[in-house]
Amino acid sequence: MIPISNRLKRPFDLCSEESEPLGSSPQQLRSNGSLSPSVGLVRDTFQSNPQEQSRSQGFGIKELSPGISLIIDIVAIHGLDGHREASWTTDNGSLWLRDFLPQDVPSARILTYGYDAYTQSAAALSTQTLDGHAESFLARLASFRRISDTTKRPIIFIAHSLGGIILKHVG
Repeated sequence: MIPISNRLKRPFDLCSEESEPLGSSPQQLRSNGSLSPSVGLVRDTFQSNPQEQSRSQGFGIKELSPGISLIIDIVAIHGLDGHREASWTTDNGSLWLRDFLPQDVPSARILTYGYDAYTQSAAALSTQTLDGHAESFLARLASFRRISDTTKRPIIFIAHSLGGIILKHVG
């Protein structure tokens, strides 16, 4: 087991979903300092198993709406067997965090967090502990906010099921 102080120093790199380092693409940073929607925090390396690699592409922080005249961040955390976008998407394809919430709260940047919460397949079960999920979430959110220079902005959390337990475990 790696000591917690070592795990939180640099457990993840800020990368696009294609694992390009931050700054390798000028489209990654907006003029207001927010990250483009395609930028998220992903694992330093993907697993060699293609099924694991495909699953892990939905992990990390993803900006769904940059907001206008930002005063707050809203962070959604899915539950057990969920996905950072699919869990919040209706049957007709509307992702309410992106398609409806910004209309009600235009001054909020809306983020979603994905993590390995799979329990339905013996070949792809999550092996992460509750401590591991909480530490990963905290590290990824802190890195995302530090890089976008928004560490002092208040946060509203929307959490479902296991996502709420992870959030409570962070505090």
